Amino acid sequence: MKGLFAPRWLIMLLPVLAALGPYALPLNIAGINLFAFRILILLMAAFSTPLTSASGWWFNKLARWTMLLGVLWLLCGMVSLLWTPRLSEGMADIVSIGFGFALLLVLLNLRAHESQNLHLLRIGWIVAFLATAAVAVWELATGQHLDSSMYEDSPHYFDGTVVQSTLARPEQYGQFLLVATPFLLWSFYEAKGPMKLIYAGFVAAAGVLMLFTASRLSFIGLAAELLFLVFVFDRRWYVMLLGLVVATLGYVWWTHAFLSSDLRIADKFTSALSDEGDGSIKTRIALTLNGLWMVYDTGGRGVGAAGFPHTIANADVPFRLERPKPEGRLAHNLWVQIASEYGILPAIGLIALLLLIAKVALEATNRKSPGRSREVRVLGMITLVGLVGYLFYGVVTGDPLRHSVHWMFFASLVIMAAHLYKARATSSSAARDPQGRALASGVVARALR
Repeated sequence: MKGLFAPRWLIMLLPVLAALGPYALPLNIAGINLFAFRILILLMAAFSTPLTSASGWWFNKLARWTMLLGVLWLLCGMVSLLWTPRLSEGMADIVSIGFGFALLLVLLNLRAHESQNLHLLRIGWIVAFLATAAVAVWELATGQHLDSSMYEDSPHYFDGTVVQSTLARPEQYGQFLLVATPFLLWSFYEAKGPMKLIYAGFVAAAGVLMLFTASRLSFIGLAAELLFLVFVFDRRWYVMLLGLVVATLGYVWWTHAFLSSDLRIADKFTSALSDEGDGSIKTRIALTLNGLWMVYDTGGRGVGAAGFPHTIANADVPFRLERPKPEGRLAHNLWVQIASEYGILPAIGLIALLLLIAKVALEATNRKSPGRSREVRVLGMITLVGLVGYLFYGVVTGDPLRHSVHWMFFASLVIMAAHLYKARATSSSAARDPQGRALASGVVARALR
């Protein structure tokens, strides 16, 4: 029983609690939403510091730079409270960012980036997917949704053709499926025998559930993940042939059945492809351009934490919105929102981090590099697929910074990349000094005789 409750099992628990959100032990203290996911982070963060980690992760360059990015981001956010037009909302956003980087610190101190624990993270995402999928199936069967006072009601979605599972809105469940799919694919590559068919079924189930989320961008992002995996990262001829057959059948289904179906997501695609176009697409473009204008207008410092909606509603923005709202709109673009609210320093830091993760993951997929095991190559490939999904994740809904799933996925990407960075450093050292390694092995062997 002791091993069952060992701290490393919390690695598997965290993705599940992130997916359940406020449905798991909801609390509201002093205007701050606390639930099981955040409570666990608070409890673990109290015992997690860079200097007490026995795993020595502080000497992992990628993990160290990520935590320093968090410090920079939080500092810029707190300074921006001096000029933000929405002080209370800004403080709430900064709290969410703090929880996000505290989560990463907890995972690093739990040694989630080490080989023996990394698979617990993968299993946690699988369990989270199964839990949310069970709720989604219940929604489709009953036509009902889970109630929660902490979520914004969306009556126009409650028509029996969409699911939102344990997430706030159908689009957010689409986002969850988008970022959970890389872990389903990772499990597929790691599995053997009948388990491969089971994980392939999970991937197919994620695709089916995506049809009931009304999220076009998540749907496109899921297709992009699969296409990149098959035609860019995997590159085995029989996998590419199978992918080509499936893509052809998918295109036939798209043109002859999907667009004429009664699904809400099909209606949204049809309106976007019509001659008149879709007003939401034009609005998103205007929001992005106005966000970039805010960066320019403030000299790169940003309008302040959570200040984007107020600025859109009250400032004389240069790009007209097709669908204006009196209370303003969120950016619907994570990257532009960060730059427009917190300034260019955190935005550049985040982009640089993602490029570093992509570089490390791409190097890990190189079969010719010395010391690259199959496990490392697969993880590198899945990390790249996850980055593709993350690019789409950031432009689906208005405010990913407040989503627990966002921070869980961001932390998971960093954990996976930290493992790859450590593997790269180890293989490079071995390649530079093969004689020293052989000599050391001989000494150890003689000592054990």
